[in-house]
Amino acid sequence: MSFTGPIRRGVPGQAVLNDSEGERLLTFDGGVRSYSSVLLMLELMNKIARYENVFENEFTSYPRNFNAANLHPCHYFDKTYGTSTGGISTIALSRLRMAVPETVDAFRQLLTEMYTNTRSAIPLATKYHHKPFERALRQMIQTYCKQHQPGLCYREEKFPWGSAEEHDTDSLCQTLCLTARSNDGAATGIDDEAYLLRTYDHRYSLETPNFVTLYNDGGR
Repeated sequence: MSFTGPIRRGVPGQAVLNDSEGERLLTFDGGVRSYSSVLLMLELMNKIARYENVFENEFTSYPRNFNAANLHPCHYFDKTYGTSTGGISTIALSRLRMAVPETVDAFRQLLTEMYTNTRSAIPLATKYHHKPFERALRQMIQTYCKQHQPGLCYREEKFPWGSAEEHDTDSLCQTLCLTARSNDGAATGIDDEAYLLRTYDHRYSLETPNFVTLYNDGGR
C-alpha cells in the first residue's frame, strides 16, 4: 500500500479534488499484501481521526468527535488504484465507500472462501475453486451497494450506478483496477490481455509517450 500527497480534511458528500493541491492517490498491491495493506489502513485512519479532533478543537467553536471506525477513505483520497486482489480493497474503499473496519471484515470472509475451497488433484486445473470466492464477492457488493436499499440489489444490472456522459468533477474518490482474464484451459499460466477498469472516462492524447500502455482507451 502507498499513498501520495498530504492528507486533507475529508468532507462527506463533497469532492476532495483541488487542482492547486494536486491529487491524493492510494494504491494497493495484489496477493497476500492486499490484506495487510487494509490492516495498515486501520492505523492510518486512526491517525487521521486524531488530527481531525485536534483541528476541531483548535479551529471550531463546537468541536465534533471523530472516530476512526466511522471515517471513510473515499473522503480523503481523489483516486484509489489496485491490482489483482488489491483491486478488491480499492472497490470496497472507494466505489462502495466502505469504512476500513467494514472492509477488514469483508476481506476476511473473501479470503476464507478463497483459500478453504481447494480443488481435487485435477491436472492443469487451478488450485482453488473460484465459485465460492465469486459468491462472497457478489455478497459484499450486494451488502454495501449505495444505489439500492439494503437487500434489494440483485446484481443483474451491468451498470447499476449508471454511466455519466461527461466526467463528474464533483464525484468522490475515483476507482482504478488492473485485472486480466484467465486464459482457461491453457497450461502456460499466461493470462489474457490486461484491462484497466475505471469509474471515469479516460482518453489518451496524441502526445502519449510510447512506453505508456494504452489500456482500453475511452472505456471505463
